[in-house]
Order: sequence, then structure tokens, then C-alpha cells
Amino acid sequence: MNNEVIGRRVSSLRMRQHLSTTDLARKVDISQAQISRLENGKQGFRSATLSKIAEALGVSVVALIMDDEQFSPIDKLIQALCKEIDYAHWDNDQKDMLRKALKWAQKARDGTL
Repeated sequence: MNNEVIGRRVSSLRMRQHLSTTDLARKVDISQAQISRLENGKQGFRSATLSKIAEALGVSVVALIMDDEQFSPIDKLIQALCKEIDYAHWDNDQKDMLRKALKWAQKARDGTL
């Protein structure tokens, strides 16, 4: 997958989470300008930066680099659950616990435990 496609996916996920490029840059500890270049395909993704962005967005690196049709049903379920957490009527501790469990499931799926 090329940098432009990954950049569009990062941008889409960021906007779905109501994050600005500045917000994401702070979470990843890089400049807002670099986030912009990455999202627009003007700069390539280093693996460490891609990992930090994936973590900040609550998805796996695989979710950023694979085509949607390559996802297994479990990948799609994890993605859907990640998106729905914010809408659940639970307290923040419960939401955080579910987010951690989903990140663990993603890492187990990716083989990065």
C-alpha cells in the first residue's frame, strides 16, 4: 500500500475521532506539519511513526496498511467496537478497560504481544 492511501486512512480515522492534526501531532510527539505531510502523501511513514500513529488512533498498524477487503471478520469486529466505545453509556474507567482489551486483541492478532 502506498503512502497516499495510508495517509488518507490516517486522516479519515483522525477526523472520525474528532481530532485535529495538532491533536494527533501532540499524541504522537511530532509536528503538525509532519502530520499534514504524512496525511497528504508528501512524506513516507517510518515504522516507528506509523506505530505511534496507530496507537494514538486506537487501531493496529495492520489496520492502517491493509486494504479493507483484506480484513478478517475479527479485524472488522475489533474496528467496529473501537468506533463504538465513545457512544457507550459507561464511565471512563469502563471505556478505558475495553479500549485496553481491544488493543490487546489487536496486538494478539498482529502477533506483536
